Amino acid sequence: MANQVVGNPWIIDTASSTLTAGIVTVVGVRWIGATTNAHEAILTDTGGAVKWRSKHATAQLGVDTESRVPFSSQGLKVTTLGSGALYLYL
Repeated sequence: MANQVVGNPWIIDTASSTLTAGIVTVVGVRWIGATTNAHEAILTDTGGAVKWRSKHATAQLGVDTESRVPFSSQGLKVTTLGSGALYLYL
């Protein structure tokens, strides 16, 4: 599957360059399918500032990570995605 950045939610399964260069407001992030201890998922703005980060521990494998803390960002990148997929709710 390729990253899907049309519609809501965006579904990201591959770390990538810029998803969007414009201003975006994310109201929730869900990380599903992490397969390995210590895998990370990191979202940054286009300037490299971390906007959201999560790291799976062994006890969390197979458990979704969900965050409903909204944030706005000037551009958005998924710089790290060890496994699984991110659902970005706009």
